[in-house]
Amino acid sequence: YQSDQQGFGLGTFGGSNFNSYPKHFQLQQGWLFAERAIDASCGFDIGGRVDYIYGTDAPEVQAFGNPGSTRYDNSWDNGSNYGSALPQLYMEIGYGDISAKIGHMITNIGFESVEATKNFFSSHSFAFNISQVSYTATGVLAKYSGLDNVTVTGGWVEGVNTGFEDNGDAFIGGIALDLTDRLNASYNVMGGKFRDQPGSGPLAQGYIHSVVAEYDVRCDLKYAMQTSLVDLNDGEATAVGISNYLFKTVNDCTTLGARFEWLNSDGLATNAVDEDLYELTLGMNYRWCANLLFRPELRWDWSENVDTGVKDDGFSYATSAILTF
Repeated sequence: YQSDQQGFGLGTFGGSNFNSYPKHFQLQQGWLFAERAIDASCGFDIGGRVDYIYGTDAPEVQAFGNPGSTRYDNSWDNGSNYGSALPQLYMEIGYGDISAKIGHMITNIGFESVEATKNFFSSHSFAFNISQVSYTATGVLAKYSGLDNVTVTGGWVEGVNTGFEDNGDAFIGGIALDLTDRLNASYNVMGGKFRDQPGSGPLAQGYIHSVVAEYDVRCDLKYAMQTSLVDLNDGEATAVGISNYLFKTVNDCTTLGARFEWLNSDGLATNAVDEDLYELTLGMNYRWCANLLFRPELRWDWSENVDTGVKDDGFSYATSAILTF
């Protein structure tokens, strides 16, 4: 299986990790994976997964949380914008309603994902770029699905954005609820020591948690929201905000979407700056055929420095195509 995301964008705003190479036609994600999914319904089973990514997004999912700059995949760069990464390399075991992943894995906290195929928009929210302090980690994550409409996860990771090297000690877990036929919600949290030794940033400990809810207003209209809170080093850097999503299905090939977001970042987006960030994004997903999807969007960003009152704004356009096979 391969996910091939080609993108072109005009302009950037705020602290952006992904989509950080504007005004260029580029390969963002050339994604390959091999997986042996488990089926533990009849007893013990074992499987696993390995992912490889090449493109301008790859440096963002390397193990830059490792204490050394050349450890695991952290030096797999190709120039200043392209690179390679192994964002997942884990074994999975299961027995009945209990399963566990052991190894290096993506830690999706929030509504949006590292994987382009799981996102409606070409660009990412401020919450994804700023509040999600961990994209990958190495450790153990267990899951229990033996309760009606409830899934519980919990585990331990050796710091954030690490690849098979101990550089922290943090809990990761959450709960997912199917509340009604139309409404589901999830709570995810990561807390502890995120970095013991200097990697790409300062030593840090604290927590991040998010609440995500999705509601089918009707068969062709869906609303989703995410609220998140981050606190690092006892309030030295914090972020809190809410992201709103609305998706309207026009027909089998076309879906329209909107995202409106507010995020207050005190020292996370810009060092030692307390600022309110806003963005409004309007986009469309058009499926040309079964395995080719186009995602054009228009985006308006604006901000205000809480201390000085200085305001800024910017407009951007982006489009991307995702080919899967």
